Parts: sequence; structure tokens; C-alpha cells
Amino acid sequence: MTQPYRVLHILDFENGESVIADELENGNFQFEFAHVESVTSFIDTIARFQPDLVITDFVYKNFDGIDAITQSKKTFPDTLFIILTETISEFDAIECIKAGVSNIINKDQVSSILMIVQEAQKYQQARLEKRQVEEQLAREREILSISLASIGEAIVTISSSGEIVLFNNAAQLITEFSALEAVGKPANQVLRILDEKANQILEGPIEHLLEIDNSFDINTAQHRPVLLTKSGKKILISGKITPIRVDEHTHAGYVLVFDDVTEKERLAAQSMLSSKMESIGQLAAGIAHEINTPIQYLGDNLHYVQHAIETYIETDQKQTQFLKSIASVNHEAQEVLDFRNNQRIDHLNKEIPAAILESYEGLDRVRKIVMAIREFSHPSQKSKAYSDINKCVQTTITISRNEWKYCADLETELDPNLPMVMCRIDELNQVLLNIIVNATHAIQEKQKESGKEKGKITLKTSYDEDKVLIAIADTGCGISDKIVNRIFDPFFTTKEVGKGTGQGLSLAYNIIVNHHHGAILVTTEENIGTTFTIELPIDKTEFEETRD
Repeated sequence: MTQPYRVLHILDFENGESVIADELENGNFQFEFAHVESVTSFIDTIARFQPDLVITDFVYKNFDGIDAITQSKKTFPDTLFIILTETISEFDAIECIKAGVSNIINKDQVSSILMIVQEAQKYQQARLEKRQVEEQLAREREILSISLASIGEAIVTISSSGEIVLFNNAAQLITEFSALEAVGKPANQVLRILDEKANQILEGPIEHLLEIDNSFDINTAQHRPVLLTKSGKKILISGKITPIRVDEHTHAGYVLVFDDVTEKERLAAQSMLSSKMESIGQLAAGIAHEINTPIQYLGDNLHYVQHAIETYIETDQKQTQFLKSIASVNHEAQEVLDFRNNQRIDHLNKEIPAAILESYEGLDRVRKIVMAIREFSHPSQKSKAYSDINKCVQTTITISRNEWKYCADLETELDPNLPMVMCRIDELNQVLLNIIVNATHAIQEKQKESGKEKGKITLKTSYDEDKVLIAIADTGCGISDKIVNRIFDPFFTTKEVGKGTGQGLSLAYNIIVNHHHGAILVTTEENIGTTFTIELPIDKTEFEETRD
């Protein structure tokens, strides 16, 4: 049930009865009047009655009524005050309004007091409802603010003039800019989207993101924008930008929602690579099984043919010696020797064993290739194990031979005393393959300008006190100083679309540095060549861990 509107009429101690009691008794009010003799009793009376409206004079014998109202408004800001007086000057009227008085009426207007109080009641009710709405909006804003702050994705609101209006916690974590640094700043100073080809920050990041958003195709692999953080770190982002619509033709800005997907993309690329390698491993195992049987037939038959040829040659030599001994007296024996010479039997006796030996070498090479494929593409190991790095190098060379054999000579300088290394050998295979393939492409690129002279790739292994070193040098086109510091960035590539993913060296860096706590260094000179040096700790069992 709604409480009645409370009206308090405060009188000076010397005043008699309230002159407005009769006028208000017909209204739906709870009316009281009281006499006061000081500012303190004035305030105490209001505190005791808790009125919605106070009707009072500003003239009191023992105190200043305007001062009493000013102090009361500080304690009871929601209480309305109406001055009811005999007369008032313009100056006093202004002072009353400054003190917080809502209305001033003369005592000769007492007959209209009911209407004035009713209007005050309506005003106060409207003010109360407005406050409730404002409080509700404030609560909702607080809930929205907490929600935005708690969301894991970055949320950035940008005004139509291009300035940042909202910058949530996730946006601060991803970009490394604080809200104080970002809000009010032009978007291109905080959302620093990188043009990878020019290696420059785009002037219009919003337009670039809108273009990416509008060209989205679920059936096409998307190119992720590269964001440069405050510290200069490059990250891949993924998200959506949406105009804030005022109406069908007008918008008030944009809302950008995005997340850092660098690690996610890297893991996805590595997972895809691992899946491919595992599939290749399964296929290789099947191929090896299918090839091993006919290879065994060929080997056994070659062994039989070799033994038979040796027997035949020995027999032929004895027969030839006999025929030569009687040829001078036996015409038929001479005819057989002549026929033998015409058929080049001596040449055949020399070349057939050599051909058999070459066949043996071919079969042995087939076996090695199949074994190398099986070993290279063996399902990924979850834990590290002591491994032979030289064998790893040789396996990768065998696998990659078809890449480099037409454009380069490959040499090895493998330290025979190289210690075993605690590692995931399948991952090192992949690193070496990526670098050898890159070396091959660099040599082919150089050959386009300098001719078809073969290049050279050199793999060298060595070690010092606590690490094994693997150096892969090539005589290719080298790497420009402008991009050499970017070659390990995820998805960075200088190759044409469809010819490079930009994942090879990034994955190599992650495998060597993060998985094996080693280092991968590069020295390069344009048109001279490039050398990658991999450093692997010989024994770091304290870093042994299970891969996620």
C-alpha cells in the first residue's frame, strides 16, 4: 500500500496555529505542524517527522530561516521546501532558491496551497521515478561494464570520428595498451594492423578489417590480420567488426571483437602437419610391406643369377682355353672361337657381373629410401629419448633428395663422435627438412638470375661442452636485411600465394627453442648464401616434459 504524502508545516515558536491546516485537511496527505526556536530544533523536527514536503517561513525571530533550510538540504536532499511568507524581497527570494527552495508563495495565496502541494507531490513522484530509472540504468551499466570486462575476447568500441570509446580488459591484455592509453586516441594509434608486404602500420585499420570481414568465405582459408602490440610483438588476430547503426543509412561507429589466435593457429598448423606425417608414416609402412616381398624376390634371383654367371664364366674360360689349344688343327674349333668373338662374349663376361652389382646397389637404395620414409614419418613421440643426430641428418637427406638433386650438390661433414641428444627425433627431422627445402628454393631463386650453375648445400654436425650444433649452409640468394628479423614470425613468407604457408621456420623455431630449449641462429648475405645453426642441449633432463 502506498504511503500518504507527508507534509510538515514549521512555525516560529511565537506563531499560533497553522494557517494552512484547513486547506490541506481535504487532501490525501499526512499533515503535521510544529514550532521551532533554533536551527537545531528545525533540523531535529524534520528528522523526527521525515516529511516529503516542508512548508516554512524564511523569517524567524531567533535564527536565520534560509541558513536552517541550507543545512537541512544537506542532511535531507530529497525533501522539498516551500516558503510561505508575508512578503519577500528579490534578494531574499534569490537566496532562498540558492538554499534549495522549490517554490515561494505569499500568505494571501493560502487558498491555492492545496494545488501547490499537489503539484509538488507530482513533481516529487516524477523525480523519484526518474531516479529509480537512473539507478536501474546505472546498475545495468555496471553489470554491462563487469560483463565486458570479464569477456575473454577483446572488445573495442570506436566512434564515427575514429576514436576509441571503450576498451575492455581483454583488449588491454592483447594489445598491451591500458584503457587510459587507448580511450580517446585514434584507432590507428592503438590497433596497429601491419601491412606484411610493406612491413608498415596501416593508416586505416578499420577499413582493412571491414574489407577482410566483407570478403569472408567459409570455403576459403582466411588470412589473419597481424597486430603489432605496444611492445612491438606481432600477433595474429581473428574477430569481427560491426557498424553501430543509428538507422538504415547512418552509423555512429564500430564495435570490434577479436582474439589473439597466434598460438591457436600455430598449434593447428603443427597438428595438421603431425596428422599428415602420421598418415604418411602409415602409408609408408604399407608401401614398405608391399615392396619388401618383391624386393626379396629380386634379391634372391639376383643372387642366383650372380652365382650362375660366375659358374658360366668359369666354364666359358675353360672351354675357350681348350678350343684355343686345338684351333690350329681343328677347323670347327676355330669357327666356335670366331663366333664367340663376334658375339663379344668376353665383354659380356665383364659387364654382366658389374650390372648385377649395380642392381644390388639399386635394391639397397630402394630399401634405404623405404626405411628412411618409415623412420622420418614415424608417429610423433610424446616424450624425449636419446637419439643419433647424424642418423637424423642422413635420413632427412635421403627423404629430401628429390628436392635438391637437380639444382644443388649436397655435402655432409658429420662428426663421428657426436654424443646422443635427448630430443624428439621426429620433430628434428621436420626442422631439418624445412631448412633443406628452403635452401633448395633459395638456390633455385638465384639460378633464375645467374643461370643453371649448380648450387651447394652443406650439413655439418659438431659439439662443444654442453650442446650439439647442426649447421645447414647454402649458396642461394640469401635473405634481405629488411626481412631477416621476421623470418621466424608465424605465417610470414616471401613466396607467391599457394607456394608458401609461412609456417616452416616458425614451427622450426618453436620446436628448437620451446620444445628443446635450444637456439636457432641465422647468418646471411644477399646473393652469397645463408647458414642456419641449430643448437641443442646435450643433456637437459630437468626440462623433460609431456607435450600437450
